[in-house]
Amino acid sequence: MLQLSQVKTVVFKTTGDISVLHATDSIQIDEVIMEDVGAS
Repeated sequence: MLQLSQVKTVVFKTTGDISVLHATDSIQIDEVIMEDVGAS
């Protein structure tokens, strides 16, 4: 079962799809992956 503490980021796409990036280990997401991503 996915725990909220495992969620690293959620991406809402213009197509209506939602992607959830998650991991059980403590990880860092490279800044280039999140470049040009706006927060709301």
